[in-house]
Amino acid sequence: MIARAYRRLTAWPAPLRLAFGLAAGGLVAAASSAGGPGGAASFSRAYALNLAHVPLYALFALGVLLQFPRLAPRQPLLWALVLGATLGAGFLDEWHQQRNPQRSASCVDLGSDLLGGVVALAAARWASDHPTDRAAGRQLAACLGALVALWGFVPAIAGDLPLPFARS
Repeated sequence: MIARAYRRLTAWPAPLRLAFGLAAGGLVAAASSAGGPGGAASFSRAYALNLAHVPLYALFALGVLLQFPRLAPRQPLLWALVLGATLGAGFLDEWHQQRNPQRSASCVDLGSDLLGGVVALAAARWASDHPTDRAAGRQLAACLGALVALWGFVPAIAGDLPLPFARS
């Protein structure tokens, strides 16, 4: 299913792919402007809020990836470009959040953003290279799911790791 969806997305006309990318960027901006939990969040809420970054930034990374339909998602240059754009959007998101009294800029959030980009690229690479190998697709999904689930525990272990530029 992912393989068919990826092939269909890359076959979209350029204006539609651009609209998808801009809409994904708009979702990131809207989420950045949303109010925070206010005060200390419970472990389950902090876990869920941290994990919410991953699919949001996976969608953003897919929006960037779709701007280059002729480049295969296995090329290191494309990975660097997509992850660089994802990291850049994450930095802008964290910079914007530091101005909201209910939010904070955090290295953990930035890591979650980057993980979302990796998830999108890994899924796109599988869909591009081995679309009929369902066993490999299930293994990839299980590995990525486990990685994302484990990453959700980072805020509980590391606490809040403020970004250097976010200090008052």
